[in-house]
Amino acid sequence: MALTDCVKCWDTPCTCGWEQRGWLIENLEKRIKFLQKVLAFTKANPDAKYSKWDEPETEDDKRFMENLRKEEKI
Repeated sequence: MALTDCVKCWDTPCTCGWEQRGWLIENLEKRIKFLQKVLAFTKANPDAKYSKWDEPETEDDKRFMENLRKEEKI
């Protein structure tokens, strides 16, 4: 167990919602928006090849990060 494990589900990061219960609505909305971008990229690139933590970045790793960094145009 790490010091950052959730006290309810023991996952890092928390997957049961306990650690997010006191978050500001604005922060929850930002996290949702971020995860929607991750989901959209993953759906659009189901065969992407990602590196492990101790391997060099793949081209898909780079495209993934570029996609997440894009600013939304309103």
